Amino acid sequence: MDSIDNTTFPDRAECFGLFDLTNTTCTAPTSTMINFLNITDYNIYKKIYCLNPPQDSCAFGFCPNPDIGSPAVRIATYIQTLCFAILVYYSPDGITGALYAQMLSSYSLMLSAITAAITKQLSVFHALIVLSYIGSPLALFLSIYAIRGIFGKANRMDVIFGPGKILNRTLVLGLLPLWFAGVGIVADSRSAGWFQQGACIKMNFGSTSVLAFMNLYALWPAVLVAWIISLCFRRLLISTKESRWFPIVVKWNNIAEYYPFIHFTITVIIPMTWWIVVLELDAAYLHEYFTPTQGQILAIFAAVPATVQAALLVPRMLRWFMGLSWVLFITRRPQRASKALDRVSTSQYDSTAAFEHPLAMPSPGLETHSLHKMPSPVIPESNDC
Repeated sequence: MDSIDNTTFPDRAECFGLFDLTNTTCTAPTSTMINFLNITDYNIYKKIYCLNPPQDSCAFGFCPNPDIGSPAVRIATYIQTLCFAILVYYSPDGITGALYAQMLSSYSLMLSAITAAITKQLSVFHALIVLSYIGSPLALFLSIYAIRGIFGKANRMDVIFGPGKILNRTLVLGLLPLWFAGVGIVADSRSAGWFQQGACIKMNFGSTSVLAFMNLYALWPAVLVAWIISLCFRRLLISTKESRWFPIVVKWNNIAEYYPFIHFTITVIIPMTWWIVVLELDAAYLHEYFTPTQGQILAIFAAVPATVQAALLVPRMLRWFMGLSWVLFITRRPQRASKALDRVSTSQYDSTAAFEHPLAMPSPGLETHSLHKMPSPVIPESNDC
């Protein structure tokens, strides 16, 4: 008991049990006493309210859960996912470390959500945030290639999903049942009692994804025009490879190889932009702030490997970008006479060599070949539509 401070309220023992006002040291309010008893301030009251929010009240909206919805976790997740997508697209031969960091982040978020749900400290809104993190466009891409890897068709992702990579495929595919189970629980109308602040479930926050998708309509006309022009330029080569059963696949692969920026826009930029905008619009319902908790610090450090690897690609990506067809057209720089070197995809050679080709060469495409396959002969383009 000697360690107890008996000089300040409320640890002053003589101040309790008094029925008169004779002891002035107890009846005279001090700043410590006022701070202890004062919960009239909005921020202080909300903190106390959110320690154990009632199920039948949503007066202050959703209480914060910084390990899931704080700006630090969101921004770190966006950066990590985008950088990993760039690595998958341009440097698939060196993404093993980034994959493990991605899986660490995804599983830590899922386990944090499960732990919070068990103790009834997880709201349905934060559950949706976690499911949105894990169900990113990149996660869908990885799941598809993990399934293809089971049948030996991982191709460009052989380095992480090829033969013998059972652990990697298990880590990626293991998230699928957890994700679908989470979606099913959140969608169940009877699950209100399983989450914290059940009264807040009635808040209308489900239309934000539709709004975000409509805001991206401005990008689709430009993509459509670029796609039509690309098909016009490549129609002769496409006609020689036309497939009776999969004509769209032939067109897609050809455009992806010769005009990779269009492919990158459709498969990475637009889905990632939609994903980030949806999460940020939904985050408007949250009043989160950064606090140095274990979950937030882990999310920040998990984004480091992919960010560093993507940063190392910047010098070569700038050279690649300056050699894109539309950049050459805008800058009015003539293409160098290097057609004989042919186009090389990132899956044909290592990513470093692919970026070392002359700037007039198109960027590495996504055609999936073996690492030692020789380039095929070039069929001249036809520029008249």
